[in-house]
Amino acid sequence: PMEARGPFQINLQTRAELSEGTLKLVEDILADYLKNGPTQKELDDAKREFAGSFPLSTASNAAIVGQLGAIGFYDLPLDYLEKLREQSQNLTTEQVKNAMSKHLSADK
Repeated sequence: PMEARGPFQINLQTRAELSEGTLKLVEDILADYLKNGPTQKELDDAKREFAGSFPLSTASNAAIVGQLGAIGFYDLPLDYLEKLREQSQNLTTEQVKNAMSKHLSADK
């Protein structure tokens, strides 16, 4: 857990001669995504992926301890994980766009 904001990273691999154009493409895609937010299909796909992978985040004792540590560190309610699953499935494209605009900047 961290008290400060964590990093937001985009990682990719490309040939050296394509790096400048690739970086520009990534910057443009990120700027567009921050401006317009996800499409409904993109959000639906993300929700489905999260719902499918979520059980794995508590599949081991170490993972459970990590989740409990985060709950304690951030003083979250004990039903946080249960509500997180429910709330994530109820997100709208507008809510995602607003959250991304609040916390991310294409200029940084």
